[in-house]
Amino acid sequence: VTSALTLTKLSCAGTATNGFLQWGGSGAAEADLDGDQFTAFTEYVLGTDDSIAGDASGLTTFLINEAGHWEFIFPQALTATDVTATVQISTNLTSWDPVTNTEAVLTQSTLSAGRILRTFTSVNPATADRLFVRLSLQKVTN
Repeated sequence: VTSALTLTKLSCAGTATNGFLQWGGSGAAEADLDGDQFTAFTEYVLGTDDSIAGDASGLTTFLINEAGHWEFIFPQALTATDVTATVQISTNLTSWDPVTNTEAVLTQSTLSAGRILRTFTSVNPATADRLFVRLSLQKVTN
């Protein structure tokens, strides 16, 4: 199985979320103040700091475990309640589908610094020749 991981561009047009502004975001959700290629909004959701370059790298993991199941792991800040984080999969990079509970099981564990670690593990072993996984972050509209 060939795999790839991407973080999608955020659907955060217009003003940033209130939680993002309270976190310390300037309102420029697409900004990348530390130049590490993670937007300020992504760092808000992952619970990292947009003034420290590289602290978000390596936080998202995609792997095939010993049983042949794929796993996608990422942290999420407990304060990012104004954001929906959706794991999506594709075999062709053209059509993307959200992972459902019939495809993967979600387990969560608490990390330090106010974050949870979310792990999605496929119900069935990976069989596709290619599998792409991405994390889509959406501002929750009230």
